[in-house]
Amino acid sequence: MFLGYQNNKIAFVAKTKEDLENMACIVFDKIEETDKEYALFEGEYLLQSDIALFEQHKKAILIREKRDSFLQETDKKMLIDYPIDDGLRELYKNYRQYLRDVPTMDNFPDVEVLSFDEWNK
Repeated sequence: MFLGYQNNKIAFVAKTKEDLENMACIVFDKIEETDKEYALFEGEYLLQSDIALFEQHKKAILIREKRDSFLQETDKKMLIDYPIDDGLRELYKNYRQYLRDVPTMDNFPDVEVLSFDEWNK
């Protein structure tokens, strides 16, 4: 069982009441017991059901960052005076559309973002 403690702006979940009493500088106005399942996640106690959401959110951020880096790498190839032929430029346009569509894929964020060479095979 976990004990939940809260003041106006800060929520803290502890395994025992003594855990919180060691933080004497915080004054809490609400104390309640709960049977909800909490787990330690990145230094904080979170509801077990929220941990999966946080992990998915973090994964989505990492996938978007990878996608954004591939888009940035191909930005210059879209410039009208970049020295590539029209066929290759069209291929890069299609690849960039694939990258922009990554977050709308059905199993996002459980997708792998392909490099141009991987995508073009």
